[in-house]
Parts: sequence; C-alpha cells; structure tokens
Amino acid sequence: MSISLHTLLTQLWEEVLETPVAPDDDFFALGGDSIKAARIMNRLQDEMNAIFHPASIFAAPTVNELSAYCLNHYPAIFAQKALTTTAQMVTDAQIASAKEHLQQRNVAEDLQINTTEPNNRQAIFILCPPRSGSTLLRVMLAGSPALFSPPELYLLSFNTLQQRREHFSGPLKFFREGLLRALMELKQHTYSQAEILLDELEQQGISTKKLYGLMQEWAGQRRIIDKTPGYAFNPTSLQRAETEFTEALFIHLVRHPMATIRSFEEIRVDLVTQDPTTDDLPLSPRQKGELWWLTGHCNILSFLQNVPANRQFRLHYEDLVVAPEQSIRPLCDFLNISFSTNLLEPYQEKQRRMTDGVTALGKTLGDQKFHTHQTINANAAERWRDHYQEDFLCDASWTLAQSLGYERESFTAQDETREEWEI
Repeated sequence: MSISLHTLLTQLWEEVLETPVAPDDDFFALGGDSIKAARIMNRLQDEMNAIFHPASIFAAPTVNELSAYCLNHYPAIFAQKALTTTAQMVTDAQIASAKEHLQQRNVAEDLQINTTEPNNRQAIFILCPPRSGSTLLRVMLAGSPALFSPPELYLLSFNTLQQRREHFSGPLKFFREGLLRALMELKQHTYSQAEILLDELEQQGISTKKLYGLMQEWAGQRRIIDKTPGYAFNPTSLQRAETEFTEALFIHLVRHPMATIRSFEEIRVDLVTQDPTTDDLPLSPRQKGELWWLTGHCNILSFLQNVPANRQFRLHYEDLVVAPEQSIRPLCDFLNISFSTNLLEPYQEKQRRMTDGVTALGKTLGDQKFHTHQTINANAAERWRDHYQEDFLCDASWTLAQSLGYERESFTAQDETREEWEI
C-alpha cells in the first residue's frame, strides 16, 4: 500500500458520503446506509484485490474502528503478516455445538413445513455448504433456456416474506438482493420496481411457499434452480424442499474439505453477518470452515437418505472445473435438458445469468470472487495445496470426506520457502 489503511478508508468514506470525515465520526450518523457500506467495501476490494464485506462497517462504524477491525481480521493483507495458524483439531464437543449454532443461522426460529397450501411444481435445488463452488454451477446452468437460475433466494429458511424481511435488515439487508434480482429478471423490472413489488408481497403477509409458486408462474416453462448454501445447516429447510414441491431434484455439490476451508479462510465467510447467535464460538476461521463443511454435508447426506436415488445427483467441484463438459453432460441428462456450449461459458451474458448485481454499483450475491475470473479455472481444484502442508482435519471430517470420494492426504515436511498467503 502506498498510503496508510486509515488514510485510504477516510478517502473512500468521504468519496461515498460526500462529506468530510473525522476518525471517530459514525458512518450512519453521516448518512451512511447498507448501500453506501457496500459501495465502500467494494471499492476497498478493488484497491486491495481482496474480499471484504459490507457488514464490517456495521460492526466497526468509524474509520478508527474499521481500521483496527481490518488489521485484526485481515493481518496478511493489511499488516503484511504471514498467516500462522497452529493446527488444532476440532473436538466432538465443538462439532455438536457448531451443529446447534448453525441450525439457527439465518432461519426463522419457528420454521415449519407448510402443508396448508398446494405444493409447487418441480424445482431444482443445489445442496452444499458455503464455499463449495455453487455460484459457478448455478451460473453455468443459467446458460440453459430451460432453466431459471438466480442468486441465493433464502426462501425455504422462513415461513413468510414478512418474517424474512424482518430478519434481513440492517447489516443483513444484502441477503435480500438475490430474490430482488430474481424478480427483476422474471418481471423485467428495474431495481426500484422490484423493491416495490417485494414490499407489496411482504405487506400482504404471503408465505414463502406461495411466492415460490408465483415465481414459477412468472418463469413459464422454465424450472427454477435454488442455490442457497444456508439450507444445508437446517434440516427443516431441507425437508421443505422435498415436501413442498412435486418430485424436486437435488444436486449434491461436494468439494474437498481443505479446499472449502481454504476458501472460507480467504473470504472470511464468518465475518459476512456477524450474527451473535451463530458466530460467537471461540474458534479460528480454519476451525469454523471445517465445522461448516462437516455440518452441512452431514445434514445433506442425512436428508438425501430419504430421497429416491433417481432424484439426486452428486457432482464434484474438482470435476466441474477440470473437465467442465464431461461433468455437465451427465448433469444435463439428469435434469432432462439439452446440452449446449453456452453452459460452459459462465462469464458471458451477465444480465441474463444474473451476475451483474441489483444495481450498477452492486455485485451479485454469492461468490465474491466470481468476478475476478474470466474463464473456468482448472487450477482452482488444487490451489489449496499451496497453503496447507499439515493435516489439521479431525477424524470425523476425514471419514466423511472419504465417503464422498476423497482420499486421506499424506503431508510431507513443510516447505519453508513456500508463500503462506496468496490471493
């Protein structure tokens, strides 16, 4: 950095807020909101070539606080310190505690299966924990004219739209953007028009199940793909996908646990929401990443045990990026859609594939690194090996990984000349 972090943040705040900013001025008192927070953190991403989250400003609403926050949570970027994490395997007690905590993450406390309204027609669900490559997969599938594949919807996690709105407020407001982007595309609305429509539907108190049915009507003959990784943490959310839809199809997307954890550490997914009910476990980012991976896949596998085999398809992320066509063709057969080379070009047609965000200044909800690529990168499958030179996974994770087709790793002595951090 040619200038200090403190100076850079001050400049960004003054540019977006259009007013002088003192070190202890409160962002929101100066007229800041979630949209302006997103603009600032997007600019910081561009300046630092790294990933940051708008929720950080809610957690640290002054320049002084945000500077300290960044130095504390991103030492390798801002303090030029190598990441030195002592390998501490998670315990059985931590696994049990994480499962309980994650089950409450971004979900209604009284979530239940809706049996009072008619079931919706077939939908397709991508099931996986966060950082499994689901954004790439859903954008690839958006290349089919037979499918409607929007960003994260977060519908099955709430009973009603009003309940969803109340939860996704303040620092969590950006979670509303996936559904808004879907409505923009389905109804050919502007962002403002989609907001008005969603406000009206929320005020009517309609159920999330009913909205899903409306979206299916608006989609015409296209089948909707719902890729919301958060569903993997809550068994009731998963069961709603099976119970509230006719013959739903499920794509179980799996990725090597260490690759998922590496991505989790790099993106710092645990900082996205700063949810005190789910992020207060005294764990390192690496441990959290492992527990998210383990909990998500355990829930998915348990759920799929009661789903007929002909309605589920397992796809390995590594196969998807190394051999895209060979991976997508059998998936097309499973989904009963025609294969097209458009499916292999996820970085084209940004508007139709809904990778353009809800506003000109926004970025699509999902993988924040998606826009840093131009083509499917086969190297992404094994890049994690440049960062981990020791086995830190617990036995439960390795047992699960082996059941998913991954061999247990054998690590040699650490190469001290190897870089510890790479964006």
